[in-house]
Amino acid sequence: SQGGVLEPPAPRAETHRVAGLALREHPELATLAPLRRHPRAALQRRLTRAVGPAAALVVLAFAAGAAVPLPWLGPASLVLLPTAVLLALDRYRNLGHELTVRHLVTREGSVQRRTVALQRTGVIGWTFRQSVFQRRAGLVELEAVTAAGAGGYRVLDVSAPDGVALADATVPGLLTPFRADLSRQDSRTA
Repeated sequence: SQGGVLEPPAPRAETHRVAGLALREHPELATLAPLRRHPRAALQRRLTRAVGPAAALVVLAFAAGAAVPLPWLGPASLVLLPTAVLLALDRYRNLGHELTVRHLVTREGSVQRRTVALQRTGVIGWTFRQSVFQRRAGLVELEAVTAAGAGGYRVLDVSAPDGVALADATVPGLLTPFRADLSRQDSRTA
């Protein structure tokens, strides 16, 4: 009924302790497992999505400061740019995934970071999504589909080959028929 959330936002040490108790596993084997870094294109995506709106607000603040007698508004708004860059860097630093012996661990977010430790045996399928911008950057968003909890858990902005490898390693044999079809199509077109 809570969408698979173990506890509300809490201090990091407490969340790892509670997760370790719930999973009956030391947190270093699940929620504290070292995560795989995502490609630099994921960093570029976070910078674009953070700095673009901040730059638009700065432009608007300078325009509004000139239209209304508030000359300090434009220069004061410049603080948004380094804040947006720092937020984007932190979001990238917290972005990652790992496949442990028993769990698929994913992490995302900055101000409110979210870590998911999903039992590998609970994954019943995968959904792959790719926007036009992700396709140009060679990135894909995966969603591990489950019958419990929220129904699906995201792995954001991994490279397409790494995403397929992650899905195949999590549920061995699930993608084999599709990968075999692709290799046959490639051999026919060659």
